[in-house]
Amino acid sequence: MMAALDRLTDAARMLHHLDKTAPYWATLVTEARSKVAGLQTPPQAGVLDLDDRQALEYMRRVLRQLASGQDPAG
Repeated sequence: MMAALDRLTDAARMLHHLDKTAPYWATLVTEARSKVAGLQTPPQAGVLDLDDRQALEYMRRVLRQLASGQDPAG
């Protein structure tokens, strides 16, 4: 979803988490992965590292901001 909305930095964080915790998801997110690969400034590795709970909280925060019309990056 995040990649489809051009929230590529957010998508990168979630893809990194999925790669670590659920590598079987890789085939389901190939389109998102190709978009994220095109990021001019990819997120730093330390920023990408989330545990399961942090990943869910992060995703919830971004989705709430999107639903309310706010810019999640701002």
